[in-house]
Amino acid sequence: MKLTGVTVTPHGRASPADSCSVELHTDAGITGITIMAQRHRSAVEKLFKALLQGQEPRAVTGLWEKMNQARGARPEARAALDLALWDLKAKANHEPLWKTLGGARPRANIHAASVVALPSDCAISKWTETMLRAHGFRGARLQLGGDVKRDAQRLGLVRDALAAVTHNPALMIRMGANATHGEILRQVRNLERTFDLTWVENAAPDRDVSALKRVSDGIYGAVCAGGRLDQLHDFLVCLRRRAADVIQLDLGRLGISGALQMADAAFGYELPVTLCAAPGNVHAHVAGVMPTLMSVEILDPTPGNAAFTTDVRIENGWAVAGDLPGNGIVLARRGRR
Repeated sequence: MKLTGVTVTPHGRASPADSCSVELHTDAGITGITIMAQRHRSAVEKLFKALLQGQEPRAVTGLWEKMNQARGARPEARAALDLALWDLKAKANHEPLWKTLGGARPRANIHAASVVALPSDCAISKWTETMLRAHGFRGARLQLGGDVKRDAQRLGLVRDALAAVTHNPALMIRMGANATHGEILRQVRNLERTFDLTWVENAAPDRDVSALKRVSDGIYGAVCAGGRLDQLHDFLVCLRRRAADVIQLDLGRLGISGALQMADAAFGYELPVTLCAAPGNVHAHVAGVMPTLMSVEILDPTPGNAAFTTDVRIENGWAVAGDLPGNGIVLARRGRR
């Protein structure tokens, strides 16, 4: 089997932030699919033409290393092609992706996540009703807005909503982008007087291991970091310095191949990992082969739209991968898998 071409199709408006589908074509008629942001379209097409055209698509790990060593290759383009290659390989095996990866149980613990600071109590209530009670989430991550009093009030609403679902809720926070190291320490310490925090995200830039370590040493909860890293070297620096307590992996930057490498490295340091949200919630397929996985992030429990559907289900606090061949994403425009 050989790769013969790539098609990138925008979903709706041609805004760089909007999603698009990536299809890898082969001479055997099997197509590998993933979803990514439109702004990476030209990088994907360029990288495919330079390194993947005519290659054997089932040699995914070798192709990942080839792309990883390419000068100037954008991490998002590498990741998108890697995701589509794994989908293609699973389809060639006539099995769901979680089986191709060696998983035994196609489900993962999940936590709900807000992308922006929710502006009002009404918005918090609506979010918790949709994300927590309707789908059984036992954990949630709230984006803080910078107002200490209001953040504590909103966090209390989320905690109370979680308490209606579980006796042992996981409560995470993400700090604002403009807060200083001292402000972050003070705010987290104040919150920890009232709340049992599972972890804190964005405590410092992911590559600033000294600042991450200071925050980790200065609070009771865990520091979660790594979501913006895309090279093994950067992860290893963080791991060796014990700068983070939970390692965050983003399939949109690492692909599946890279994320598995980083998860193995974290396992060697006996540190847990968590997965950032992924289009179509395809990270549910990957979670089962990561030995120290704590939870996967869910932004949308029903991520399909007019352009695609997915057979990954969010139910009773779990992301459950389906049995369709590949990653379960089906392009609605042609009914293609």
